[in-house]
Amino acid sequence: MRTYLTSVVAALMVLGAPLVASSRGSAPFPIGTYRFQLCRAHCSLTDTATAFAIGRLVLADSTFQNDIPNGCYRYDLRRASEDSYSYAALQPLGFFQAGAQSGDSIRFVLFTSIDASSEATIAADGDTLRGQVVSEGGRAIVDPTWVPDQLLAVRIGPPDMRICRR
Repeated sequence: MRTYLTSVVAALMVLGAPLVASSRGSAPFPIGTYRFQLCRAHCSLTDTATAFAIGRLVLADSTFQNDIPNGCYRYDLRRASEDSYSYAALQPLGFFQAGAQSGDSIRFVLFTSIDASSEATIAADGDTLRGQVVSEGGRAIVDPTWVPDQLLAVRIGPPDMRICRR
């Protein structure tokens, strides 16, 4: 009887796994280490001149586990910009919980304080991540010409959370 139950449980796990994966959308969670840049307007894979921040981003796992971070970032370069209302690059490194949203998008917070935040929403296209970073609070709510920042990232290897150690 025990062998039968074990077989039934194993079969349910195998059959149920595709359902869990497909409930997030058609694309798998894009785990890996990425070289990324944040730009006020358009980011380019071949030119980082428009980037106000450049760094590395890690997406380590697609599941939340008791508030344990499954992603992190570390900036290698941050440029000041007078016209930027972004809070995304205020901290030189950080940890977050990335989670799949509707469709194939992934969302995570880059900065949060008592009165401001910066949240990224990205989508994977092969080894490339593209998306927007929205900063809210403070100056970002005063100026009607404010637009979200752009995030562009290219996968450079497997997930390595060690890059985010101080």
